[in-house]
Amino acid sequence: MSDSNNLDLQIVKTVCAIVKYNNKVCLVKKDSSDTNSLWNFPQVVVNPSEIVISALINYINKTFCLDIDTIDVNYLCNIKHKCETFFLDIDSFVVDLKPTSITEDLIDNQNWFEIEELFNIPLTAEAVTLAQVLMEC
Repeated sequence: MSDSNNLDLQIVKTVCAIVKYNNKVCLVKKDSSDTNSLWNFPQVVVNPSEIVISALINYINKTFCLDIDTIDVNYLCNIKHKCETFFLDIDSFVVDLKPTSITEDLIDNQNWFEIEELFNIPLTAEAVTLAQVLMEC
């Protein structure tokens, strides 16, 4: 594909939550033909009228049933990832869970992986980039 065709690709703005607790991170399985069931950090599309941090907080509240008062959120980085038919523009945040926010259901109902083991797991291309940045922090 030529560079001029790349300019025609839609840009999809997403926000990624690197949810951490006890040196572990939460990953989700991406089951689609283009990812071959690879793991990724949880992320959500940001609507054009939405503020990125608001989208992140709403996603965390809905997905993990957590109140913003029970987490620490820190910006990590922005990455651009070219998919076959669009570009992902990903703002990523590290979401540190406070001990008071943890319930057995939260631990049991999510997929938690040791940070040091991330490169032994089949990750999407954007998750590999984010894991590299996370390891450098």
